[in-house]
Amino acid sequence: MLCGVALGGADYRPAVAAPRETPARRISRLRAKAARVQARIDHMHIRIEVLVEDYNEVREALARTRAEPARTLRQVLRPPPPARGQAPLGDLHRRGPVGPRPTAGRQAPPGPAQPPGRRDFIGAVRPTG
Repeated sequence: MLCGVALGGADYRPAVAAPRETPARRISRLRAKAARVQARIDHMHIRIEVLVEDYNEVREALARTRAEPARTLRQVLRPPPPARGQAPLGDLHRRGPVGPRPTAGRQAPPGPAQPPGRRDFIGAVRPTG
């Protein structure tokens, strides 16, 4: 016991439990905590909305980027527009060539305008005479 007095234990009291929280104090504490939690939830909702908008913008940009090669290919493969006063090439394909059409194995019929020995339009040499 002498040891306890020397170390400052002469005034020793047993530990007393903290006073219990009153119901009014507990309600106000829980309401404050609920308000803080609600504020965090609201902040998270706003953040989620911003992230969803960003995500949608990125998806649209990605779709445009993926469509760009196909659009570029169509532009490259598209025939150039006709010059002024010139018929579009599509009409030539619908109407066919302007002159008589050469056929394989046949020569053009002899005509008075061609001199003898001259090559005709399919490249064969006409017999003279």
